[in-house]
This record gives sequence, structure tokens and C-alpha cells, in this order.
Amino acid sequence: MHLTTIDQEKGTFNSAIVKITHADTQYRFERQSQRKSLGKVKVENRRPFVIVGNETHFTRDIHIGDLIVIGDEKKQVIEIMTDTILKISSNATQFVNIEYGVWKEFSIETRTTINGLLDVYSMVFTKYAITSPIGRVDNPLTLTIVVDNLTKNLENYPVKVKNYIEKMFAKFKIETRKPLGHLKNFNIRFTTFQDIKDNFTIYQLGEWMVDFFCLIPLQIAVARDNEFIPLQDGLFSSEIEKPSLDEGFGFIGSVSKAISFGWYEAIFEHYADLEVKVISSMGEQSCGKSYLLNHYVGSTFDGSAMRCTEGVWMSLAKTKKILYVALDFEGLASIERTPQEETFMQLLNAALSNLVLFKSQFA
Repeated sequence: MHLTTIDQEKGTFNSAIVKITHADTQYRFERQSQRKSLGKVKVENRRPFVIVGNETHFTRDIHIGDLIVIGDEKKQVIEIMTDTILKISSNATQFVNIEYGVWKEFSIETRTTINGLLDVYSMVFTKYAITSPIGRVDNPLTLTIVVDNLTKNLENYPVKVKNYIEKMFAKFKIETRKPLGHLKNFNIRFTTFQDIKDNFTIYQLGEWMVDFFCLIPLQIAVARDNEFIPLQDGLFSSEIEKPSLDEGFGFIGSVSKAISFGWYEAIFEHYADLEVKVISSMGEQSCGKSYLLNHYVGSTFDGSAMRCTEGVWMSLAKTKKILYVALDFEGLASIERTPQEETFMQLLNAALSNLVLFKSQFA
């Protein structure tokens, strides 16, 4: 897995490739009762892949695919014949520390059905846009899964993962009714850590970082206590809250000098030759304004059935000829805002926007 972090205080960008070796979490419900013995099992020497039980209930306690743990060794169950006989995988190695024909205590590790590293793609495209209608080029996505070459039975993984992805996106299409677009060409490939250098993708680092930072919304203003408060780099500033007199421009000049948009300042400067268009959202609280704006521009503003946007948030979307500024405004008709505060927001929206997307509970 490729992890990236940004340290704003030190001004550094960190990148690291890490390896997941064990799933630390398993989700399952357990009975709140006294644990009972599952019985005992033994491995017969003549039939090393058959487990025989004593006072066991294999058909009740075990499912195909679960792991049976005897001592410190685990084997996968492939068939449950009776309550006292089951088979383990024929690909399993011989038991090393288990004496054949000796009754042993055992436990069961339930097979996990959690596929969070794959399900995240369905979750992301459920909440955000698959394709953007404003002229951006959506390249086919390729997921590279890197595994340890010591892991056994890897030859079946590509087929299993591909089938899982196809079923996931088929379910996604039914539930969301979104066109799949470039997800139809979603590609999967496997490699090992030893061969990862032969399977990397080449990007222009500067362009990749600009696209990365444009996905991070920045809060630029709030309305509180019947006052309109611009923010400096997404934070409150004493220079704005208590402006000083500026020669020639008064208090307005000192406020305008104090306003800055964090990392977006460098992006605006870099693309100074592009035409700038401002697209914003406006509407009632919790009616889907952020969702609409995300699917129109390709931004990643958060959305919720509850109130989740405070003030005004900004994001960018770049095309070949136009730099789109997306502004996500706080919803109207909120009990937490006075008419004066809502007026401030509406005036800012009208003053800045080339296009306003109106959203209500009915449309």
C-alpha cells in the first residue's frame, strides 16, 4: 500500500510503501454466555487430511472456509462430512507439532468476509462522481495488488479478485443507478514486493501533486454572531478579526491583504494563464447540495443527511483551458443561522459565482 502524508508545520510531503501482513480486526457477534468446550479432535496418520472429533458438532460450529486451530497450527476446512469428521485442504502441509492419533483441544477462526481494501472503490464512487461532465479526461483505473511472494496458492487470486470486483460493480450499478463509465475497464493486476519495480506507473510528479491537493477542500469563510468572517489559510486570523487602518484603502485593504487560500495560492499562481470560472451550490440544509456539486465538477466535498457544511468551502478542478473553482456553501433555513448571517452568505455567492447550482428538497 502506498501511503502519503503532508506535514503542514514542517512543510514536507512524505511517501512510503508499506506491507500488510495481518488483518488485526474481525467483526462478528458472539453470544454473551459461558464458553463451552467444542470437544476434542485427533489427526489420523493414515488419513492426514481428515480430522476426527469426539463430542464435537462440526455441522453446527464450523463452516467451510473456516480455520481449525490445533495447538499452534491452522488448517482450512474444505468439507464437513458429519458432526465428528471433516476434511482440511489437500494443499495443506503436514502437521509439524501435532502427534497423530492423540486427542487435542481445538478452536475455530471464522473466515472473514471483510474486503475493505476492495470495497473502498464502490464506496468512493457511491459518494462521489465516476466521471466529470466539465471536460476532464478520465483514464481507466488499474488496481495493482502487491503480495508477499512467500504466500502460497496465489495462482487463483487474480480470478477471485476479478470476480469479486465484477459482482461489486454490478451491485453498485443497481443500487446507485449511475452509468459505470470508465469503471467498465477497471483493470486488476498482481505482483510481488520483489517485482514491484517492474509494475509501477509513470506520472508527472508536479501534475499529480496538483491534482492531489485539489481534492482537499479548504474553508474560506464563516458567518457567526451576525458577522461575516473571512479565514486565512482555513484558520481564524487576528489580522482579519481586528483589522488595522491601511493607507488608501482603510480597513478593507488590511483585510484583503490578510486573506490567503493556503496551498491553493500556489496553484492559482501556477495556472495564472487559464480562464477561471466559479461554480457554487445553494439551497436548503441537508438537501444534497454537496452531492450535486461533486457530481457536476468532480470535487470531494463531504455530504451527510445531517448538517455537515459550515460557512464556505473551496476546491478546484482543472481542465485544459479552464480552472474551475467550486464553492460549497452552508445550507439555508438553518436554525443555527440568523437571517443576517444567511444574507452574508447569499451575497458572497452572488458576487463570486459564474454559475449557481440550486438544490431543494423537491428537485
